[in-house]
Amino acid sequence: MNPRSTAWIAAVGLAVCAGRSAAQGTPSTELSPELRAACDTMVAVFRRLGAAAVERSDGQTRNPLTRADEPGCRIEARGDVRVLPQPQLPENVLVTSLGWPQDPRYAADGDFGANTAVAHRHVLCFVDSRWNGETDGGVPDLPRSWYRIKVRCLLDSRGTPPRHAPSVTPRDTGPGQRAPVQ
Repeated sequence: MNPRSTAWIAAVGLAVCAGRSAAQGTPSTELSPELRAACDTMVAVFRRLGAAAVERSDGQTRNPLTRADEPGCRIEARGDVRVLPQPQLPENVLVTSLGWPQDPRYAADGDFGANTAVAHRHVLCFVDSRWNGETDGGVPDLPRSWYRIKVRCLLDSRGTPPRHAPSVTPRDTGPGQRAPVQ
């Protein structure tokens, strides 16, 4: 067989396979403009709040509701809780600074951690916050009084909550301290 013929057949075969893969719905990692803007805003807020480190990656992101991989962004921020405005917990500082409604269906908290979600237009961002106090905490690989917040933002396929959705309630007095809810 002629080497040129072999190369041509290989090139056509690769093109056909690539076309078939695209036609079969290979997942896209391209972010919509709205999703990209929400992720950019999240990073900017972390930096404005004085996070010591902010890392972002775009691509396939696991949706915690459907367990499917979807286009989205993952953001992780770490920093000293003593730099944050007091008396608020790290996730509350983030939510308040964003000004986006909190979706109460995804809110949960514990002694040194909390989960919530915030919605902005057609984007839903899941926030997982952990922190350490002066003597103990929930993040063994971080120094005392530091926090780690992980965020996953995805397009909200099930619809965003109403605009009047409750936001953060000021019931937290500081990292590791809780005041009674009234």
